Amino acid sequence: MSDRPPHSASALKTTIHWSHDDSPKVGLILTSTHGLALIASQTILAGEKLMAFDGPLHEWGRTTLNLPNTPPYYLRDHCVQIDEGLSRDSTGLARYANHCCEPNCGITDLIWITAMRDIAPGTELTWDYAMTEDNDWFMHCSCGTPGCRGVIAGYRFLPPERRAAYEGFLSDWLTASHRPYIGPATATPLPAA
Repeated sequence: MSDRPPHSASALKTTIHWSHDDSPKVGLILTSTHGLALIASQTILAGEKLMAFDGPLHEWGRTTLNLPNTPPYYLRDHCVQIDEGLSRDSTGLARYANHCCEPNCGITDLIWITAMRDIAPGTELTWDYAMTEDNDWFMHCSCGTPGCRGVIAGYRFLPPERRAAYEGFLSDWLTASHRPYIGPATATPLPAA
């Protein structure tokens, strides 16, 4: 797995309300290429829990399109799926973690973004959204890694070799149901709300 290159010193640092679950080793920056992003402000060790989806629960029934996606929260785009028809938001930094098809973080205990390996200061913290999601939400991917799949989509589109590489960092609700791989995602992004 690869990491995106470290962000330049010209990245604008910003502040938000932090949750008590957020690690002090995580910083929020504004980049010229990916908007808001999370970076390691100190060395992070493999297995460290960094931030949690610790906020309100949202039931959406048969489609995630039932979740509101209006400013400033864009709930549909920033919460995490924790069961069929159920998502959870974050009161802190977790909602700002970007997707990457070759991430350095994964999901543990259903709601925690956790380091998959040691991470150097200045490195963007990313996770693969397919580690938790298996619903009707998807969008084009622009992570830029050699293993980019081109589309961010649910677990059912996550290739077997990626599933194996993510062992221990996939949401329990997905792995307990033994969902088969159905092939690469070829969908188009959802219309803007």
